[in-house]
Amino acid sequence: MRRSWLRRVTYDLTGLPPTTAEVRDFIEAPLDRAYEKVVDRLLESPHFGEQWSRHWMDVVRYAETKAFEADYAMPNVFQYRDYLIRAFNEDIPYDQFVGEAIAGDLIEPRINAITGINESVIGPGYLYLTVGQHG
Repeated sequence: MRRSWLRRVTYDLTGLPPTTAEVRDFIEAPLDRAYEKVVDRLLESPHFGEQWSRHWMDVVRYAETKAFEADYAMPNVFQYRDYLIRAFNEDIPYDQFVGEAIAGDLIEPRINAITGINESVIGPGYLYLTVGQHG
């Protein structure tokens, strides 16, 4: 039962299977907070943001090309993908995330502590993902 739970929670939170070492460590660990420790570790994993940003990318129809007839590349669209991953990994509150999506270029900037870039201004980047064939 513990092995199944670990597999399911790991796939759910990171989209990846647990490693052999993770399975062994979890099965051998005393029950005291073992489940909580696994969930905390998975939520802190960079793969958490990768997994959960995929759901939002599906909603906004993220792609690196415009598809349709003239399947041309969309330069720099990866910046929006990376913004989403960082937002999920940093646990940005939903109201702030939606505010950035609607008016990220107009609200108070949320500066990334590592890169120094204005994260908020990338929020409306999903608008770039619209079909470019109809005008």
